[in-house]
Amino acid sequence: MRMLVSRVAENGSSLTPWTFGFQCNERYLSWDQSAQLKLLKIVLADKLGVSPEEVESRTEQLARLLPDLLTRLETTRVDILQPLLADLPGLSLQLIGLKEALPGINLSRLVAKHPRLLTEFRDPATLEARLAELRSRLPGINVPVLVDEEPHLLYCDIGAVLANCERLMPGTDPVRLLVTQPQMVLTAVEAGLSSAMDVEGGAPVTAH
Repeated sequence: MRMLVSRVAENGSSLTPWTFGFQCNERYLSWDQSAQLKLLKIVLADKLGVSPEEVESRTEQLARLLPDLLTRLETTRVDILQPLLADLPGLSLQLIGLKEALPGINLSRLVAKHPRLLTEFRDPATLEARLAELRSRLPGINVPVLVDEEPHLLYCDIGAVLANCERLMPGTDPVRLLVTQPQMVLTAVEAGLSSAMDVEGGAPVTAH
């Protein structure tokens, strides 16, 4: 950090005897991304019981399976990455099943913004069952596209959401409203009657 002394204003006239300014090296203001990645890989190597080189190799394989997840690798939690890197063959099979359940959806992008999908639906059959339930409540709706827009629909009690939406906003079509503004509906229902939400793990659904 250096102190800069200026005696002359921009127009050439002296306004004050002196003024102070400061210049900071950016290295002291932000954590270097490459350092974050190195630390992340060291931690993963320790958790997996392998060398950092093996973590690098597995990361490259993961990038081929889920390229969008790797674009934000340095901000992805260790507890999310560890099981993925621990069983890449199993992950490959899981992704095949999930793609079949969500046709036409960019699964890599969906997982990148919502990695919980991989941990909650290790068996793609459970996702199929959940999608079937949503289809029964939302007839005529492209459910995979709706889930891609608002993944939290996979964890809420859809019946309670629609009922409370109708109660909180009488005169509206709850299905139509949910389809056009899913995040707003989930947030409004939670704010209006969070105790009516039935979410796995006991936590209220959020539309972040």
